[in-house]
Amino acid sequence: MRATGNRRATKRWRWNDTLSEWTKISYEAGAQFGAREHQVSNLAELVEVLDAARRDPRAFVVRGALAPWVKEQIKHDPDCVIRRRKHAKADKRTGQIIDPTLVEVPRRWVMIDIDGWPLPNWADLVDDPEAAIEHAVHELLPETFRDAACWWQLSSSAGFAAGVLKVHLFYWLSEPAENAQIKAVLKQSAPGVDRAPFSAAQPHYIADPIIEGGHDPLPRRTGWLKGLEPAVQLPALKPVVQQARPVGTGTSGRAGTVLDALALLGDGEGGEGFHGPLRLATLRYAGECVRYNERDDEALKLELQDLIEAAPRRADRGAMGDYGDAYLQRLIDGAFALLAGDAEIQTMRPHHQAPPNTVEEARAAITEHVGGFLSRALAWHRLDAEEQ
Repeated sequence: MRATGNRRATKRWRWNDTLSEWTKISYEAGAQFGAREHQVSNLAELVEVLDAARRDPRAFVVRGALAPWVKEQIKHDPDCVIRRRKHAKADKRTGQIIDPTLVEVPRRWVMIDIDGWPLPNWADLVDDPEAAIEHAVHELLPETFRDAACWWQLSSSAGFAAGVLKVHLFYWLSEPAENAQIKAVLKQSAPGVDRAPFSAAQPHYIADPIIEGGHDPLPRRTGWLKGLEPAVQLPALKPVVQQARPVGTGTSGRAGTVLDALALLGDGEGGEGFHGPLRLATLRYAGECVRYNERDDEALKLELQDLIEAAPRRADRGAMGDYGDAYLQRLIDGAFALLAGDAEIQTMRPHHQAPPNTVEEARAAITEHVGGFLSRALAWHRLDAEEQ
């Protein structure tokens, strides 16, 4: 799909000489798009399409198929535009039912979105991105993904956020799979990755970032992991059972909250690895600290390190030093930043000159601008989901 006019489907990064930092300007893709379907029969053919699309700042991809009536419309008017809509809706003015433009279909390809995974201290996205990406695949994805061919693309935020990996991993499946099936498998076997992309209308933003006033901090944003297998066989869904693994009570008194998030820590029976449970535990810890105004990062890290050492792990897992003090502190700091709403700090110049005379004038100006902002936000929330 392709945004219209001057809209963008990627982030813009502008170097600020005064502050010596990057300023981010987020997506503004709009609500109407041109659409085109591509037929591909393997991962290499898919990558040809993706590699061309990523060079277009207005382009993105979706997993859904165009509805038959949309295909017919495009046949007669290749330049027509559509909305991203996977559900029928009633027109507010006429009451007429508007059919969806995108429909769910099984696909042979998947994009795994890894966003904000803490990089090990040794990782270097400039000189050796493959090593960091392979490590993330090994840590976050099921075994069937580890030896499969993969085309990777560092996201439009990668390189601008220190210490984290933001990457798209494209795989070819051994057979077509519905989005619901993929999400269910990933929920069980890869809880640390985002499952939001698996919807007919969800945008996959793959365009390279627009960079102004500086150079790209990453010399290479795409590449291949050469696997032994050309395709991934999705793991079978496991029966859902009630977990009752004891994890100890620790010293923090958070049994049933932080510690229950660690019930699936490790690689043993029913385990979900390390990163996912640790991330959830630190999020719950941050929430409790905000609620009760009690914070002791050192005590939490000691408790988590004890649990990490005691957790079962497979023989081929790397050194557990990757989950050391610095890694845990990054998770904790990220959890607090997420709750505070400032996980990604943005800077910009003021839009308005300060009133030159009195404090009262300043208050009046602030009231006017804040009121206008809230009015626009309220109007946005009154729109339906597709219009938003």
